Amino acid sequence: MKPVMTATQYLASVVKASAGAMKKTQVGGVSDYLDFGNGKEDGVGSTAKAGSLRLDAWVAGKYVILTFSAPAVATPPAALLAFIKSTQTLL
Repeated sequence: MKPVMTATQYLASVVKASAGAMKKTQVGGVSDYLDFGNGKEDGVGSTAKAGSLRLDAWVAGKYVILTFSAPAVATPPAALLAFIKSTQTLL
């Protein structure tokens, strides 16, 4: 079965549905869609005790990659930058 939409199109629909919560930002050389929040707002109950979350979403090949990190910080952590680079290389 052929996909109904590409990964880029799907991520665009998620960003649109976020009603402005996800902001396009250049992170690690990719167009990353960034959202700051907390576990209660984002419905990620297992991380609600973290106090704050950073959600990063980007397209790598035909995949949408979503990562959560806590606590939320404006500067992307080195591990996130390395992960972005690896997804671009491998996918």
